[in-house]
Amino acid sequence: MAGQAAAQGYGGFWIRFLAYMTDSVILVIASCVIVAAAVFTGAADVSVASLIVSVGSLLYFVLMQASARRATFGKSLVGLKVTDTAGEQISFLRSLGRELCKIISALILMIGFLLAAFTSRKQALHDMVASTYVVRDSPGQVVAAFAITVVALSAPFLVVIFLGAGAVAMMAGMAGAMMGGTMDQA
Repeated sequence: MAGQAAAQGYGGFWIRFLAYMTDSVILVIASCVIVAAAVFTGAADVSVASLIVSVGSLLYFVLMQASARRATFGKSLVGLKVTDTAGEQISFLRSLGRELCKIISALILMIGFLLAAFTSRKQALHDMVASTYVVRDSPGQVVAAFAITVVALSAPFLVVIFLGAGAVAMMAGMAGAMMGGTMDQA
């Protein structure tokens, strides 16, 4: 694998972070749809929706990385793939183990993830435990992934600003109507 991966290059910390942020956008949108549907159907369904969102998020990463595609949509967008040490597709169980090991990577101030910035093969702790590599398969669409992430991160702020401006305008209009009504009475 070392020769094959060296020719392709390893996926470093920042490109992996961008891929994760892109995947997070996908998962947040899917989660919002599932939870909104559950809220409209009843309170008991909200618990089921929470379970579906939790398990679904885990399965998204596990199944996508264990598939022939070897990558989530975010990783594919930036040109990354997850492989075993021989450069081959990983199994479902290895992918599951890798995802569960991300808990260990996150435990102490995310240091397990930061290892990808400092190791020669750009492996995070969960990659070392699962014997996997994240390799650059193509240049990818880094600008598109960055744009998706920026828009998704700024969207809530923009919504609040527009809703706030709308609320202020509505209150000003109501206040003006009330003032106009009291002046007519005088």
